[in-house]
Amino acid sequence: MHSFVLRIPLAGSASAPPVEHARLARLQDQGWRLTQTMAGVDGATTGDAGYCEAADWGACGLAFLQDRDGVTHQLDMSPQQAAEKSDLELLLDLRLAKGQDFIHTVYGSFSLVFIHKETGRFEAYRDHLGVYPLYYTVSDGAVTCASDLRACLHLSGVALSADAIRIADFIKGDEVDFDRTAFDAVLRLPPAHQLEPANQTVSPRRYWKLEIPQETVSTDCAEQLRDALQAATLACMRPEGSVGAMLSGGLDSSALAGLAAKQSGAPVQTVSFVYGADKAYDETRYIDAANETFGSIPHKIAIAGAPPLDDLATVLDEQMDLFLAPGLPKARQIYPHARALGLSAVIDGHGGDEVISHGYGRLVELATHRKFSLLYREARGAAKVHSLPFLALFSSHIAHYSGMGPRNPLRRLFLKLARYQTKRSSISGWSGTPISLITSDLQERIAATERYAPDPLLKTKADFNRAECLTHLRALNAPLMAQAFEVFHRSATAAEVLPRYPFFDRRVLSLCLAFPAEMKLRDGRSRWILREAMRDILPESIRTRADKAEFGDEIFDVVRDFYSDKQVSFFEPMSDFVSVDAAEQLRKQVIVREVTDVAAIRALWRLAVLSYWIKGLKGWCDAQAKGILI
Repeated sequence: MHSFVLRIPLAGSASAPPVEHARLARLQDQGWRLTQTMAGVDGATTGDAGYCEAADWGACGLAFLQDRDGVTHQLDMSPQQAAEKSDLELLLDLRLAKGQDFIHTVYGSFSLVFIHKETGRFEAYRDHLGVYPLYYTVSDGAVTCASDLRACLHLSGVALSADAIRIADFIKGDEVDFDRTAFDAVLRLPPAHQLEPANQTVSPRRYWKLEIPQETVSTDCAEQLRDALQAATLACMRPEGSVGAMLSGGLDSSALAGLAAKQSGAPVQTVSFVYGADKAYDETRYIDAANETFGSIPHKIAIAGAPPLDDLATVLDEQMDLFLAPGLPKARQIYPHARALGLSAVIDGHGGDEVISHGYGRLVELATHRKFSLLYREARGAAKVHSLPFLALFSSHIAHYSGMGPRNPLRRLFLKLARYQTKRSSISGWSGTPISLITSDLQERIAATERYAPDPLLKTKADFNRAECLTHLRALNAPLMAQAFEVFHRSATAAEVLPRYPFFDRRVLSLCLAFPAEMKLRDGRSRWILREAMRDILPESIRTRADKAEFGDEIFDVVRDFYSDKQVSFFEPMSDFVSVDAAEQLRKQVIVREVTDVAAIRALWRLAVLSYWIKGLKGWCDAQAKGILI
């Protein structure tokens, strides 16, 4: 693992006893390195996490700088001096040189705590985008901070109980809050936030916010994107030789693997899943084309299919928190393979869709400006990619955004056409909703109607005119984005590997947000600007492909297999949160294929995850009582 945990007494607390020696000893027995900044401050690190000191300060955490040269320049260090410093040591030096403003000059991933060794005052920081996790809990007059959820629970000794609100959100299929975990006593520090003591507790405070740049970048867009991604990828490749690339054969992972290969002094090792030519979602032909073009060293992991849901117990024990990633039980297998190849980090194309943006907000802008011929062309491309009924997409945009009044007969005609086309193309539908699976008592307690009410992003004509940048920004700022990083981090670090995400370099993000809509969706091709930037780097078969591997049938089969022998009793242990009758009715409908739509299948998948989490909770509580949670 690559993690740290630290327990710090809060100044002014009536009682802040030292942590039980047995819990510290347990960490040491499990291979963690113990550290003590000052009397009463207990902690431990493992893997790449560390502890260092300078002047009157200590720093504990996990850090990876994407602009290490920029930091050493700010510190006026020679290359020789810089070479002797870890990223964590450089961040501590920068904090001492610039005060709390240091955070605005840093590019990278970090989860760290600074402690003043004389006063005991602390500051905790999570990176701007939330790539590295940071959890905390306040108990017995002390705050426990950790990059690992299990370690936070273990060292604090806090009682484990479920957060009903988070569980309701999970059943619904949403990530609503940035700070909740599945345990009501432990919170996550949101991205771009710092944590400081406040009286006898702690207070999180935002230090940065991702926003739409004031100036639009409209010239040399492809060249600028290529340069920015190239610099971001190069920064993620240290130390050279121990960093590989995940390669799925899609546009995002292939782009990064190609940029890595272009800049590496030796062939880059790539790691890929292959399923066999009989599977419609097998990407071997694209993977082979990419590896041949890049001159990389390919490693293929043969996968027969998605693991059965019975394997969720192992995944939940690793994660401890709930997760909205049906592909995780399969995807997490890539990290042990990477480690076996001698890789300590892997370049990951996760988030490319959101960072570059498909550009579908442009459809709203075209309808608003009544550019119907362009709307027709771009909507056809969008519909083809996502297998949507084109006329429904085209007609609904005209009806909603072209300025026609609610009683306009032409508007009614377009709405009727959109509804007809949607109904005609829809698969067997579910009469219920995920909310109906939440118990009525819990719905009432959390005010579910208000909590899950749609929040329309586009409310005015001014919003319609800049629909693409607003939808682009919302996708990047969504709670699910930061929490997905945590899910991957737990699986990767369990295999002693760290994922790195060049798309989530802040400079790449700001640049992509500054591109006009026509750079993202153009000639019916989504993410047009990335395709242009990758000319002469990617094989044309990958650069111009409009489809993506679709695993919907695989998930459906796994869910049906899992529930085929279940009875209503399966849902009863979840009855504090789940409407047993509604869940059982849905199970029966799916088993006989009366209901086959994606929302229903994913809802049942989430209930399977929840069932294993609830089983795991009892075991974790028992382990916590014995001091052996970790």
